[in-house]
Amino acid sequence: LVEGLSAKFFQLRDVKLASPAAVEKAKAKRKDSIEAIAKDLGVNLVIHGMVRGDAEKISVIVNLEDMAEGKRLWSQEFSGVSGDLLTLEDQMYAKLSDKLELKATPEELARGASRPTENIEAYDLYLKGRNALRNSSDLRNVEAAVKFFEDALKKDSRFALAYTGE
Repeated sequence: LVEGLSAKFFQLRDVKLASPAAVEKAKAKRKDSIEAIAKDLGVNLVIHGMVRGDAEKISVIVNLEDMAEGKRLWSQEFSGVSGDLLTLEDQMYAKLSDKLELKATPEELARGASRPTENIEAYDLYLKGRNALRNSSDLRNVEAAVKFFEDALKKDSRFALAYTGE
């Protein structure tokens, strides 16, 4: 979800994000609090949440926090079936865009509505590959990531992100 939502928000010209990699690096350095991590990253707003579920159902709680004011601006739970993860991601993006009062251009709206694949199994394998790369750059993790990307391509041979690992 982090990768998917970040990709959608990165496409908006008026939004400045800390990359997922920068967030992971800051979290590894300062595990004490969201406030400390936000300060290290120099961000005003933080989107964070919690995912719960099993092979069939998933529930995601998303929070939007104003770090300068020290208050929660918005929180909402999104629920659905695990196979509908991309739809949940789209719903979260739409609600967050609304709460942030973003004024996207028609081109930005079209890019944000596009999906890298419609195959949820391929998307899940791709995310596992991204996660393997994020956690470490040792050879075993890189090999595991490549295997996940290859397996994703077996599910959807037109899934460009799985070709690049980006």
